[in-house]
Amino acid sequence: MARKTKSSTIFTYILIAIVVYILYTILFSKPRASFTPEFVPGSGKMPYLPADETSNIEKKTDESSSKHESLTDEQRSQLRDVLQQMERMVHLDLKGAAPKISYLRELFPLFKRMGATGLLIEWEDMFPYYGELEIISAKDCYSKEDVATMLSLAKENDLKVIPLVQTFGHMEFVLKGPKFKHLRENLMNPSVINPHLPESLELVQKMIDQQVELQPDVEFLHIGADEVWVLGEGKESQKKWKLMEFLKM
Repeated sequence: MARKTKSSTIFTYILIAIVVYILYTILFSKPRASFTPEFVPGSGKMPYLPADETSNIEKKTDESSSKHESLTDEQRSQLRDVLQQMERMVHLDLKGAAPKISYLRELFPLFKRMGATGLLIEWEDMFPYYGELEIISAKDCYSKEDVATMLSLAKENDLKVIPLVQTFGHMEFVLKGPKFKHLRENLMNPSVINPHLPESLELVQKMIDQQVELQPDVEFLHIGADEVWVLGEGKESQKKWKLMEFLKM
């Protein structure tokens, strides 16, 4: 009997907590955007948006349309020429689950049909580094022959290839192991390389050299350099910044 009473009490507390939560949500939570029942794809009406935001978007769309309508035929032609001259790149991030060559044989022609003019290939650990850099390549990385095939497929489909070599942030695949751990900006974080160490520059240069070696006709190189979250946390950075602050005094 005592057990039954205790269970009933616990159930009552739970029920009260649920009711209180529902009442609190109704009374104090901010109103959320409601679904637009009359939404029809292509109608221009935006689902899941508050009325004021929807009206702002429609207003901006109308303003953009009116500006476009005010263009002369010559201006439209010039705008069309500029857009046609712009590169339309597809970013291939190959880390994690890189596609097989057989899949890329079908994918590259699709990119071309969709209007792409080039590929931004972020190899990361899927590139076949060699020598002292071999350790940063994944065990299932592409072979040199695979890379040559991919570049050939891109050329067949009129797709320019720009290699993306991470040089500052996103360096986990290089700095996660013990060999290059000492080059981290923050020893607890493998994402950023220490820019003050000569060895860091040497490492990045070797990575670039090996990629360019397999693509000698490369015109452009993307160096990444984004999301350098912990820059300034290293000892060398701290010393340099303190010196700069001292010189400003």
